[in-house]
Amino acid sequence: MALITLLTGNVFFSYYIFAGLTFFLGYLGWILIGKREQKGFFVAIGLVYWFLPDNIRVFFFEGNLSRVMILAMLPIFLYFYTNLIERKKNFIATTLLVALFTATHFMLAAMCAIIFVIYGFFKGIKYKTQFYGFYSFVCGFLIAGILLLPGLSGGLVSDSSSAAVETIADWSQPLLESVNPFNRMATKCSFGLGMLILCITGIAIATKSKAEKNGLVTGLVFFILSDSVFTIVFKQMPLSQVFWMTRFVQMCYVLILYDFGRLNFKPYRNYLILAVVIADILPSLPYLTLKDELAEQEEDYLLWEAVEHTDNRLGLVDESEFGSYPAYFVLKEKIPYIEGWAIQGAATSENIISITEAVKKGYYRYAFDQLLNLGADTVIIKKEFIKDMEGILSVAGEYDYELVKENDNAILLDLKDVTGTFGVVSTYRNLAIGSSSIYISYRYPSFQQGKSDNLSDYTYEELVQYKKIYLSNFTYDDEEAAQNLINRLADAGVEIYIDATHMPINVLSISEFLGIESRFISIYDFQELKYKDQNVKLSIPYEWYTTYLVIADGKEADCQTYEYGSQKINYIVQRGNVTFIGFNLIYLNYEENILELGGILDDIFHIEEADRMVVTRTVPIQIAYGRNKITVQTPEKVNTTIAFQDNFKSDRTLLSENNLLIAEEGSTKITIVYKHFLSGLLCTLLGYAGMLMVYWKINVR
Repeated sequence: MALITLLTGNVFFSYYIFAGLTFFLGYLGWILIGKREQKGFFVAIGLVYWFLPDNIRVFFFEGNLSRVMILAMLPIFLYFYTNLIERKKNFIATTLLVALFTATHFMLAAMCAIIFVIYGFFKGIKYKTQFYGFYSFVCGFLIAGILLLPGLSGGLVSDSSSAAVETIADWSQPLLESVNPFNRMATKCSFGLGMLILCITGIAIATKSKAEKNGLVTGLVFFILSDSVFTIVFKQMPLSQVFWMTRFVQMCYVLILYDFGRLNFKPYRNYLILAVVIADILPSLPYLTLKDELAEQEEDYLLWEAVEHTDNRLGLVDESEFGSYPAYFVLKEKIPYIEGWAIQGAATSENIISITEAVKKGYYRYAFDQLLNLGADTVIIKKEFIKDMEGILSVAGEYDYELVKENDNAILLDLKDVTGTFGVVSTYRNLAIGSSSIYISYRYPSFQQGKSDNLSDYTYEELVQYKKIYLSNFTYDDEEAAQNLINRLADAGVEIYIDATHMPINVLSISEFLGIESRFISIYDFQELKYKDQNVKLSIPYEWYTTYLVIADGKEADCQTYEYGSQKINYIVQRGNVTFIGFNLIYLNYEENILELGGILDDIFHIEEADRMVVTRTVPIQIAYGRNKITVQTPEKVNTTIAFQDNFKSDRTLLSENNLLIAEEGSTKITIVYKHFLSGLLCTLLGYAGMLMVYWKINVR
């Protein structure tokens, strides 16, 4: 793409050439399959494949070059992969293609591994090659190790935070939306009604004629799993960040078309392919957006005005729903930006996700605190996300953002009296530790997110400076040391709040800490919640799976109870400065936004007005970029608003806070190095050795 653009000088015209080249690359794979199977019908399949709904959406609406390359290479990969499974041939070619997949897009390569290893296992049982696909993916990943190891150091692929896991929901949707040809432009993914008909019909015919249908069944199953109802399951699975189910669609396409093309029946096959063309391709034609129409987006999304006002960085809060063009446009104008498009590789991915969530839920103080810390001196917010326009503008004013312009799609805010490059100094009164602690920060931004989820990574001297500390889904290396640390902090006057729903499991497999045990309970019909002299009616329209508290050590404590049938169970237990909170009240308030419950939380946490916002100020700094070098000149210690990377090296101690680079007073010179180069090279060599060993075992022994 870069080479074509260099030759043509026009990025749009270059993309048309690029699309043509990738079409022929994908088409070549189907021609090879057709030649091997002696079926000219694959010529038609090759034409249809490129124009299928989600393929054409990725090409001309999403514009994701990595995904385009993966879908273009999938037919060629399938040719070699099926040769491996069905004929014990092409192990080296298959493995090298896996390595190329990995170099193109780590997450999509992992997704290919999941679906093709499953497909290869069941298909390979007949040929006694069920593990060959697994071997090729393992060796391919190892060969790409010199790229893979440093690439997995950050972003959503390696992030286990709750914010990262929440993105799984963004990559699923109801099946009816996926197959409906009448709302094609409104969906995140379009599997296609015609493809569904083709798949189901193919399974029925294959069953009747006892033909192979592994690809048809695998493709259909993974399509069904893209439904939103399965999101809760995938969130609990290991490596859940790769289960972006709607991205499996391209892989489903090739498996379904491969098995369908091998079936022997006429004339229904031709009619079904025609049905696919009519039902799936024609409604996708609006994706073929012309360059002239893109200029409308510059006005619709206030891009020109934003570029004119931006000195440091543009905050684009749209959850990528404005499409890829805003990101292209602002970078073309040499303006750095936040969010916009494809955030999963960003070191600040968790920050970006939390900003969007905060805006949607109405936690505007948290959102603007994070935007300022990420260096956004201008902000575009998708208007659809804003529940309270008056409220968001009021909070924006507290952080010195003023409304510049608005239209039906977005609002544009600008940071007053700030020009040039700046850093940020923020003062946080409180601290939140643990992967689920973000929800307290949404409501009370003064709770700074901790540097680690592990309590053992903090010293007493670090923690005693805070007024309040909230623990949710935290860990520790030594239980006794962790308990002693909490007791010592409480004795020093620090208020400790522990989310009992997410306490660590001890050596006895019991969720217990400091003598308080957490037990799970399922409440279908929540009644009034009594807290001191307040009563709150909790009308939760679903079964609430949560926890209550048991005093395991028998010591005295102040408790708040809930009448559960004939029993009274504890949902708050307080001992001095340590308070255990059951019923997952913070998350319940985040989900339901119950005003009266918010008042109870204010009382539990002894909230003062200073806890509701962060004291911040901007500091002018100078940043110079060279070849693999960054130089920061600052008059005092500041957050530079630069995303911290683990491949930064300096003669000074480098600090990271909330995924951002903190620079000390004076000049900080940073060199960007190749992270994990030697270990990555060793991994690549090991992959080649493993590939040759497996090849020898398959073909020589």
